[in-house]
Amino acid sequence: MKHALNLLMEQLDRQQDDLGRRMSNVQTRLQKSLQTRDSLDGYLMDYRLQQIQQGAQAGGQTGAQLRSQGRFLTRIEGVLQQQAADVAKLQSEMERISQDLLEVRVQRLRYEALLTRVATREEQVRNQRDQKVTDELSGRRAAAKAIAARRRIGS
Repeated sequence: MKHALNLLMEQLDRQQDDLGRRMSNVQTRLQKSLQTRDSLDGYLMDYRLQQIQQGAQAGGQTGAQLRSQGRFLTRIEGVLQQQAADVAKLQSEMERISQDLLEVRVQRLRYEALLTRVATREEQVRNQRDQKVTDELSGRRAAAKAIAARRRIGS
């Protein structure tokens, strides 16, 4: 049983290592996605501010210019929405990995506790066996002393 538990613990260690690598990978991707989202958001804000300033200075824009700007803004907003969805997906994946890591750690603690109980039980069995041998040897020694004493008395 001890050997089987050790094998299971090794398997949990490998799972924990794999989950740690996955988490690191996802965390890196999440940071990049957050940076991209923030950059795009800043760019969109700058562009809108620039458009407001240009509109105030120029006194107006043609319909074609307004439509072109509208399409551009729509594309940027679509990319921002996709980036936000990617961030949410990566955050969800991080939460799942964290939960999996927690479950692996809990299972490992259970196995460690079971190993401790097995080791304690094995020690108890050894101690009982040693006590039995000690009691048997003490009984034999007492019997041998009693026989020797009777022989002395009888002689």
